[in-house]
Amino acid sequence: MFNRSILLATLILRFSAVLSIGSSIFLSVVSVATVASVVSIVSIVSTVSVASVASAHEGHDHAPGSFVALHGGTVKPGKILNLEYITVGDTVKIYPTSHDSKDLTVNEVKLTGTATLPKSKPEVLNLTYSEGSYFTKLDFKNSYRVELKLKANFNGKSESFTLQIEK
Repeated sequence: MFNRSILLATLILRFSAVLSIGSSIFLSVVSVATVASVVSIVSIVSTVSVASVASAHEGHDHAPGSFVALHGGTVKPGKILNLEYITVGDTVKIYPTSHDSKDLTVNEVKLTGTATLPKSKPEVLNLTYSEGSYFTKLDFKNSYRVELKLKANFNGKSESFTLQIEK
């Protein structure tokens, strides 16, 4: 846009040379004023946009609703608690966490669930608690994914989660 303004000003100045001296002075003043106003508008817009981009990402790590994966897995948010899950081969580890990013123990959270292969009926999961996480082994059979439907009981409330686990 700035280059077009300079080109326009140059064309106007060349055209004004053909006209009388009085009108060429008037056109030159108008052209210089146009270029100066375009330059000031461009500088104001660029300053505002740089300032807004610089401040757009401040504080995102402390925003309500931000989820921290304490164990390097994927966090599935819930209304009363969050579940972080990690899949390694056919084993799925599930870490119940509070909304303030703290691990919850087996005494605080009870997990039950089912596993469903595509075009199959749900099968009850055998969830075992060990070393701060629930874990289960999945039988993918000839499938590439399994859907886990989990029910978590925490502080007298229950919540349901659906996880898509892929090979």
